[in-house]
Amino acid sequence: MNNRFLTKTNLKLLQITDLHLFASNDKRIFGIDSNNRFKQVITHIKQHELHDTDAIILTGDLSQDETRESYQHILMAFKEFKIPVYWIPGNHDNLLLMQSVFASSSILQYKRVLNCKYWHFIFLNTAIPSQGVGYLNEEELFIITEEIKKLEEPKKIALIMHHHPAYINTPLMDQYGLKNQSQFWQKLINSPVQLIICGHVHGHYSFEYQNITIECAPATCFQIKKGAIDLKIENLIGYKCHIFKDKTYQSVPVLWAAN
Repeated sequence: MNNRFLTKTNLKLLQITDLHLFASNDKRIFGIDSNNRFKQVITHIKQHELHDTDAIILTGDLSQDETRESYQHILMAFKEFKIPVYWIPGNHDNLLLMQSVFASSSILQYKRVLNCKYWHFIFLNTAIPSQGVGYLNEEELFIITEEIKKLEEPKKIALIMHHHPAYINTPLMDQYGLKNQSQFWQKLINSPVQLIICGHVHGHYSFEYQNITIECAPATCFQIKKGAIDLKIENLIGYKCHIFKDKTYQSVPVLWAAN
């Protein structure tokens, strides 16, 4: 596995999120074959992205049924990859089960910190078992504070988390955002945090809040119509590409109609 990207000036990270996989390929979420759509996304990435991608980040809701078999689908999908795949849990996931299944892989890693040349990435766990909303407990908030303190040279920080920490103006999903937003944002006052990367919302969003850019990625299984109060599904699938050049970055959504 290639970790040389940690010292590179330019980085390309692919964000895959909200897979909602089942143990059985016969199961459906809102009538949608999420297992098959995940396979479509992986095939697309192999054909179009993998040649110059440095790492992949999986930002939660990898499973829908919290089964060992659903995580084994992910294990199989990435088994031939030569780049690291960093993951965090979402509200539909079982952290202990994920750690157990992915322990056999050198590719799939549960990292809390990734220290690159110009950027410092911090991975946070916002998931609360059996709840749709997110929450950063004291341990997670402490990680933010400590990592900011530990930086010995000026670097920009990117936080990677499942739940969105600011409203996206899609009421259906905003009711399931980060519960302790004010506590979270208090930690970021005068900090070098420049970017927050999220999943959860089933759609591409890019906006600024308190001078920090928030990038939410499209889901692999389906998108939720922007502004929706009730469930309105868009049959698009995809991922997000984050390109870091020196101390700048560009985030590009990749979306297409599902087969």
